[in-house]
Parts: sequence; C-alpha cells; structure tokens
Amino acid sequence: MASMKITSSLALALALTVAGCGDDSTPTLDGSTATDGSTATDGSTPTDGSALSGDFPTAQNDIIEAGCACFFADQGFTTASDCVTGSAPSSDVAACSASALSANPGVGPYFGCLAAALVTQKSCYAAAACDTTAIDACDSAASDAADACTQPDAATATPYLDAINACIVGDAGACPDTTSAINTLGDAVFTGSTFGAGDDVDLMCTADTGGASADKVLQWAAPADGFYEIDTVGSLFDTAIQVQDGCDSTTPLACNDDAVARDIGLRSRVTVGPLTAGQVILIVIEGYGDTDAGDYVINIKDAPPPSMDGGVADGGAADGGAVDSGALDAGVDSGALDAGVVDSGAI
Repeated sequence: MASMKITSSLALALALTVAGCGDDSTPTLDGSTATDGSTATDGSTPTDGSALSGDFPTAQNDIIEAGCACFFADQGFTTASDCVTGSAPSSDVAACSASALSANPGVGPYFGCLAAALVTQKSCYAAAACDTTAIDACDSAASDAADACTQPDAATATPYLDAINACIVGDAGACPDTTSAINTLGDAVFTGSTFGAGDDVDLMCTADTGGASADKVLQWAAPADGFYEIDTVGSLFDTAIQVQDGCDSTTPLACNDDAVARDIGLRSRVTVGPLTAGQVILIVIEGYGDTDAGDYVINIKDAPPPSMDGGVADGGAADGGAVDSGALDAGVDSGALDAGVVDSGAI
C-alpha cells in the first residue's frame, strides 16, 4: 500500500512535519465550518481557540491508534500497542508543545481546525475497516481538510514555533557528542535521547523538511575490514540517520530517513563500506522533523557488500532515504497529521 508518512511530533498542539498545509480557503468538515476554529464540527461554538486546540492531542493519538490497529506490522512493530508507543509523541515533546500553546493561544484556532480534520479522518477509518484502498481515500480527504485550515500569520506563529524549537531541539550541542570511538557490534550499540540535544549536523536526506532537529553525533570504529549495516530499530520516534567521516564532512557516506522495509517502518537503515579495521566514522541520529525527538537505539552488524548496480544497499546514499513507508503514515506528509509543519514553514 502506498502510504504517507506519519511524523508523530509536530502536532500535539504542536507542529507536525508535513509539506504543505496550505491555503487559506475554507474547508467543509461534516458540513460545518471550522477553518478559523470558531465553529466545531458538531455545530457547537467553543469559547476560544485555545479550548479547541486542546482537542488536538487527543485527536492525534486517536488517529495513531486507529492506524496502528490496522497496520502495525507495516510500521515494524509486533503489536498494535507497541506501534502506538513508538509512534505517539513522547511525554517530553507533549509537555513542550502544551507549554508553547499555553503561552501562544493565538495558534489555537489552527490546531482546532486540524483536530476537526483528524476526528473526521478517524470516523472514515472506522468505516474503512482496514481496507487499504478505502483508507487511502480517508487520508486524501483528511489532507485536503488540513490543507484548507487557515494558518496563523507569521507574527502569531513565530513565537510559538520558537518556543517549540527551544524546548525540543535545545541549544547547540557538540560534534561529536561522544569522547571516544567504540567498535562494538550487535543490538543497542548506542542508546540515549536526542531530546534537547541541539541541532549540530544537517542531514542530506531530511533537507526537504526545512527545519532543525535535535541530533546526537556518535563515534564508532570498524572492528575489521568490511561493510556494516546500521539501523535505528527500537527508537521511539521517526528517525533519520547519516554516516560521515568527520564533523565538517560535506559528502556523507550514507543517509536514510525511512528504510522502506516491513520490519523497520519509519526507522532508518544504511549500509556503509568498505571500511578498514579501526576506521572511525560518525553516526548522526536525529528526527525527521523539528519535533521528532526522544529515546534512540542504534544497532550495528556485519553486512554483505552492496549490489553492483551503483547503489548502496538498504537506503544508503544512493537513494537518499527519500521514500516514505508504512500504512500508518496515515495523514502525514500530505495528510492531516502533517498539518502545520514547522519544518517546511507551513505555519
């Protein structure tokens, strides 16, 4: 199933990474008007935009649960519950988002409109009963509704986005973040959190999202001559990964956003080599979008040489990791969840 990408962060009253929620036209949701947040989908009139936007975290979590119920395996999870845990914004991100919204209630009507689109999308999912064609139609309709939400002007949106970035991305960190290289192979070679770690390296394969994302820069040394596969399976956010020779390197050895594989979903995977024994490389892990941050896991294992077609196996530099994967990406890049992305300046 061709699906969209779910960035589980930038929403939460918050801001998601999507490309394109855009014009100022008026959407019709269930026959009611909700572009400015003044009229709810049930016809009632909320007291203010802040109250409306309070429905957004709930609506976001509901659509994640609905998507996970049908497509958790396509996202690389063994159960729907694991999918929800691995796809929903972390508590740290949620707290940052809530604080930013409280301090900037002017963005409330916009998120209220997005919440209405998500509520309609969830109802559509229920009727679709996990039929992929029907769910594609739900995603398309939700995307149209989100695109039509009236976005705050720059004077209103900028303080909100600055607060989000200051809290989730944080001040500049170090490159590298580790003091020495290790040469371990296996699961969980590196673990930690990117939350608040600062944005120190620009990733080639997330350049289109247009925003900063907190990252960690880790040193690793090849234990022997050969090729190595590096992935982020087990990380609790939508990751991107880049491998490079040094902090100032302008030509990454490999970069990947989504690995486009059933066993990994929105996590990332690259194959690098040939490396020589003792060669030190930098592994950079960050989120796909500005508000994608949290606990990460990096696994490293031996890998066979890549095919001889000029590409790099499993999402290396040749493909740039540009392809999105997984049915749960239900309302993202072009869907309701991706509404209001800071990364591409949507709000």
